[in-house]
Amino acid sequence: MSALNQRKGTTLDEMSRIIQQLTNRINSKRTQLAPILRELRPLRQKVQEVSQVHAEKKATYDALAVGQEFQAGRLEQDVRASREAGRTEESRFHYLSAVMGVAWVQQYRLQEEMRGYLAGNSPAAAATGDTGNVGANDRRRTYRELYTRKISEQESITRTLKEEQKRLIENQTSGLHQVSLWQEVVQLLETKKLTQEEHHAKTKAGGEYADVKEIQEDRMLL
Repeated sequence: MSALNQRKGTTLDEMSRIIQQLTNRINSKRTQLAPILRELRPLRQKVQEVSQVHAEKKATYDALAVGQEFQAGRLEQDVRASREAGRTEESRFHYLSAVMGVAWVQQYRLQEEMRGYLAGNSPAAAATGDTGNVGANDRRRTYRELYTRKISEQESITRTLKEEQKRLIENQTSGLHQVSLWQEVVQLLETKKLTQEEHHAKTKAGGEYADVKEIQEDRMLL
């Protein structure tokens, strides 16, 4: 019985010794880790702050990306509409140019006929007593008012076509300039979007964070 008690006592002493060793090792490790834990406390707070800034930056970036996509889509539609309008105006310009050419030819013919009519009714022709041309002169005289009216109409049409041609040229120049401006705006939006994506990637990787107000101001500029 005493031997059993002796073994129990030895076992308890051994366990106490092991526990004491473990306690000492734990205390030693705790002492070693104490400075590291003190350094981690402000870092943990900084991580929380950085996470909050990242969330705000991401929300701003997402809103900006959506706005840029919408604006880019609208600008593409405007560019397509401007190009279509330019093609329509160009086609109308060529058509009116052809009509003006025909009008000039008709006006020239009418003027030639009027000169022939006036030459037939001149005093020199009457003095010769050329009766062979009397019938022709009578027919020409009956068309005098018609020719005069036709010439006036052709001159009016020519003036109108010239004004329309001038307007088409101005509109075509303005339309091409507008398309060029739209293309520059689309390129600017793509550049700004790429810049924001690079900034977002840098921020996500732990780089320096800019003020949120900076991106908001950029967005307002759009």
